[in-house]
Amino acid sequence: MEIFAISGLINFIVSLYISVFVFIKGRKQLANKFFILMSCSVAMWSFGYWRWLLETLDYDKALFWLKFLSVGSIWVPIFLFLWIIFQFKDLVKNKVNKILSWVYPILGIIFTLLSFTSLFVESVEQKLFFVFWPNPGPFYIYYVILCYASLTIYTSIILLKAYNRSYGQVKNQLKYVILGSVIAIIGGFSNFPLWYDINLIPYGNFLVGVYPIVFTYAFIKYRLMDIRLVITKSILYFILILSVALSFTFVTFLTAQFFKGEGQVWVTLIVSLIIVIGLDPLKKLLARWTDKFFYKGKINYQKILRGVGEIIAREIDLENLLKALEFNLQSKLKVKTIKIYLLSNNAESNYLYKNDIEEDKISNNSSIVSYLKNKKQVVVTEEMARFKADANTDEKRKEYEDLE
Repeated sequence: MEIFAISGLINFIVSLYISVFVFIKGRKQLANKFFILMSCSVAMWSFGYWRWLLETLDYDKALFWLKFLSVGSIWVPIFLFLWIIFQFKDLVKNKVNKILSWVYPILGIIFTLLSFTSLFVESVEQKLFFVFWPNPGPFYIYYVILCYASLTIYTSIILLKAYNRSYGQVKNQLKYVILGSVIAIIGGFSNFPLWYDINLIPYGNFLVGVYPIVFTYAFIKYRLMDIRLVITKSILYFILILSVALSFTFVTFLTAQFFKGEGQVWVTLIVSLIIVIGLDPLKKLLARWTDKFFYKGKINYQKILRGVGEIIAREIDLENLLKALEFNLQSKLKVKTIKIYLLSNNAESNYLYKNDIEEDKISNNSSIVSYLKNKKQVVVTEEMARFKADANTDEKRKEYEDLE
């Protein structure tokens, strides 16, 4: 039973950890607020789970912690749903979700008020090797069906639909959100059968702590929320501190075994000096390793900009300048084609592209020029099909169709 209590403690620590870092960097965004609340709900449930399973003698304390964790478990699927519909609002926006975003919080409040009564958790008793496992009250089944099962299934469906409609980086983000959500949902659900005397040991609880790891990877790798830098740095400094602490502990242990008195002091001082001198190189090495893992294929844009600046400063002839810029950007950005269009001085004011092989021009009144001037955003052609499908007027649909 102790190992299940430890799983609750681990789940609490990792959920609280990710809540803190999202709060530090991204609490101003509404979607991030719901993610923080979801993670805090998981942390609350996990903390109560840990404390409940530690109680093997006191019936009343075990029952209290069960009711405490129930509050967290009520809000986890609700905040997960709210986070999804606001994080990916362009993909999942509809009237049903808007209605449910009001209905389920009200339902959550009702279940929360019931959670500390016998209508929700009736009692605890010995089940399998658990000293105090809960017996559900008459209203608990409504929570399981309406709040946990139905809402998590519905959330999974809208995630899959959003995944099928998405492109590029958003598709990669959704892939990891689906993976993390499914792992957490299955892990949490494994606790329910034993409530109703179905003798299944809740091994799935060990999976709950995996979801923050999956989400953290998505945050860093695919910019799921704007907290990439702070999490990467926290991981780097955690590994750095752990490495130094383990090294110092290991050396202290060895010197205690083989040296006595002043010899032990001198060895410790020398090793401390080596650690201090080697700290910066170790930090740089770990930074390269974390960058290689999380930023595989990452393009160093500062380096590219420096290269572009050097070319502009070096080349005087316009034709040579454009050729050098195209070649540099094409090779560094790893793209198939680069074309630089210049605004002509003729009456038509077209944007012209010309090299030794081909010529091309774009009208100043074209859809893409108008879009870039008005929106001031990068045009990703893969996303135009989705924007066209979501457009509510024929004029908008025609605009996105031209951009495709």
